[in-house]
Amino acid sequence: MQEVNGSHERVQLDPEATFHLVEDLNRWRGFAHTALRVVHDLDSPLSALKMLNRDLGAIPGPKRALVEQAILRVHELSVQLLDEGKAMLKGEETRCSLRKYVKEANLASLVDEVVAEKRLQFRRASKLEILVFIESARNIHLEVCAAEFKAVISNILNNAIEALPDYVGKVTIAAIPSFDTVELLIADNGSGIAPWVKNKLGTPFTTAKPNGNGLGLYFAKLQMEMWKGKLSFHSKAGKGTEVSIVLPRP
Repeated sequence: MQEVNGSHERVQLDPEATFHLVEDLNRWRGFAHTALRVVHDLDSPLSALKMLNRDLGAIPGPKRALVEQAILRVHELSVQLLDEGKAMLKGEETRCSLRKYVKEANLASLVDEVVAEKRLQFRRASKLEILVFIESARNIHLEVCAAEFKAVISNILNNAIEALPDYVGKVTIAAIPSFDTVELLIADNGSGIAPWVKNKLGTPFTTAKPNGNGLGLYFAKLQMEMWKGKLSFHSKAGKGTEVSIVLPRP
């Protein structure tokens, strides 16, 4: 309201200007969404790098390969998320702009890379077991973005490991292929998920972790939808949690 000569006169906004204002706000909201993804998805590979920072000079060959792998994943995520942010700011369809990153990738190789990173990241947890049973999927390929897929697996593995009290327990990864799909099961024998959290899993900022933000599963769910897959959870208090990822085979 604007006061003119002692009376109130309603200020009318130009419809076209209003439209562009809303459009700009939506783009910046999308950019903020991308910034959240950058912060969250880069955390895990950077943690692995920090663990090696003290003895990088005398690092043996296999560990050096893991460092190079982690650095490459940081680079992949950075480039891709930068493209996503640019697409949002230009008002382009983000999914179309990122289609160039979706290629056939070997499932077992992607999982092996992330597991190697986790074993390095949590190497001081001497009573933590990470067991992998994916031999049946050694020749299976999926049409996914490799960097995004590894980020999804990394986030789910982080949740599973951090659900173990004092990192004491077991996390298993198994693959169950069928004719037209493959299911990846990630299970832990930790404390399980509280019912009030379980019902809201996959929504931003829903988490039972003291320093968590719930974004890992939220982004994982979005990725599964993009790849025409499915993400589901099964949990029992005090007995652990199992996360199921089902994706179509090309």
